[in-house]
Amino acid sequence: MAWTRGHVALRDFMRGLVDAGPTPSGHRTPTVIASLPLLGLDEATVTAGGWMVQQALAQGVHGVHLARARDPEGVKRFVQAARYPIHEQATETLGVGLRGWGSHTYAAWVWGLSVPEYLQKADVWPLNPEGEIMLGVKLEDQCRAWPSPSTGRGTWGCRTAIWKVGPTRRCRRRSLPRATWCWS
Repeated sequence: MAWTRGHVALRDFMRGLVDAGPTPSGHRTPTVIASLPLLGLDEATVTAGGWMVQQALAQGVHGVHLARARDPEGVKRFVQAARYPIHEQATETLGVGLRGWGSHTYAAWVWGLSVPEYLQKADVWPLNPEGEIMLGVKLEDQCRAWPSPSTGRGTWGCRTAIWKVGPTRRCRRRSLPRATWCWS
């Protein structure tokens, strides 16, 4: 499936989760975190692909994952793409959110919330303690990344990093250099 039609398939998937009824824990849907065909190589790449973050969130997913996060400015653009302009925490560092009007109605329905409730909760946690959007970044090579404190998690991707240390070596966390996390 090409991403140009991916939002339609994702919308149908989210509708299917809602139609299937609540989870055993009583939630309207299970938590869905989308991994997009967007790499966090640099600021320009993430800025150009920010529309994918916005489209995924508009379909009602609960979070988005950015692979190959290398550049702190790229991670900031990732966070910015996931936020509405009405949320003002850390705008001096991250800039004003870029999600647009109209992207909230379907997502509010998926979440089972009114539009005002959704707009209040549709912000990045832990940057906004009331927010319920989860963002993750993944380091998949030896480049260092400095993700924003507004991302909920960061992980090291051993399988891609193996190409840097040599495909004939077995990939073990202890054989790879440690990534340095510097919170800005």
